[in-house]
Amino acid sequence: MQESQKYNVVSRLLHWGLATLFIGMLCLGLYMSDIEFSPFSVKLYGWHKATGVVILFLVAFRIYWRFTHRVPKLPEDMRPIEKRLAHLGHLALYVLMVAMPLSGWLMSSAFGSKVSIYGLFTAPSIMGKDKEMASFFHEAHEVIAYLFIAVIVGHVLAALYHLFIRKDGVFRRMLWVLPLVALLTPAMGHAADKRWVLQKDFSYIQFTAFVNNAPSQGKFTHYTTDLKLDPADLTKTTGTITVSLTEIDADYPMVGDALQKKDWFNTAKWPDGTFKIDQVVKHQTEPDTYVVLGDLTLRDTTKPLTLMMHISTNNEEELVVLGTATLKRLEYGVGQDKWADTSSVADNVELQIQATFKPF
Repeated sequence: MQESQKYNVVSRLLHWGLATLFIGMLCLGLYMSDIEFSPFSVKLYGWHKATGVVILFLVAFRIYWRFTHRVPKLPEDMRPIEKRLAHLGHLALYVLMVAMPLSGWLMSSAFGSKVSIYGLFTAPSIMGKDKEMASFFHEAHEVIAYLFIAVIVGHVLAALYHLFIRKDGVFRRMLWVLPLVALLTPAMGHAADKRWVLQKDFSYIQFTAFVNNAPSQGKFTHYTTDLKLDPADLTKTTGTITVSLTEIDADYPMVGDALQKKDWFNTAKWPDGTFKIDQVVKHQTEPDTYVVLGDLTLRDTTKPLTLMMHISTNNEEELVVLGTATLKRLEYGVGQDKWADTSSVADNVELQIQATFKPF
């Protein structure tokens, strides 16, 4: 992943620092709600309130930083609903990051309780003493806490979805401590044991069909990979590529729609196509070129397919694959009944692949 595709260092420090503080404060708040009043609990409440005020100013700085510095775009192949949910989730996090400490400070002010910042100075009250408002902000603080926990859980699940299911590199944009990845995945260590993440902004799977003897192109816009690669010996490569056949960007929109119908891919019944790698053999004469033997499944048919791949690496930090293959669509039952006539749409379909991978 290029550096431009990552959050800057300050953003990553703020993200992980505030995440640690908020989770710690939420845990402490839940703990304090069940302990009896004592000198120890008084100290905990004082520390909790002081840290809350500090967090509020850190959040304000984070919001300022967020709107004054570039933010990496979401992958282009994400569905519109996924992008909307991502934006709503981030908005909810920012709102709650402000509401959580602010409601606590308002509650303390309404109770008439000053907030000492670790004994260094006293934070000013931000409203007058008011028992009814104090009770209101106490309830609000508790409700916000539980909402915050729910949104954090959703945020973590979304991150894991990007890391383990989409494998699109979004998780790595905010990552700055490599040992964290080692805790989340067995992919760290020797290159042979690494999992490689497809960088979709620099990759594509394209097909070329021949309609009335003229080339007509399209791209599959949503796909996932589960590959195990060793740059030192690419013949050991194993894994599967899964392509969604329901999302096709064709030269003509009507073509993309037609390909999903019963006579073609019949995506209502078979929404995905898969290519499982069986063997990778180094080409005998062409340098950095490999013959990839595998099984392609379309509809309910699985047949062998051979890809020619030119592969280049950059010190095990990046792996770029350029591949081509030719398949016969009728062997897979793609294009039935009137579309089986190859005088209008040729039987041969060419595949062009560019894939850029990064280890994690």
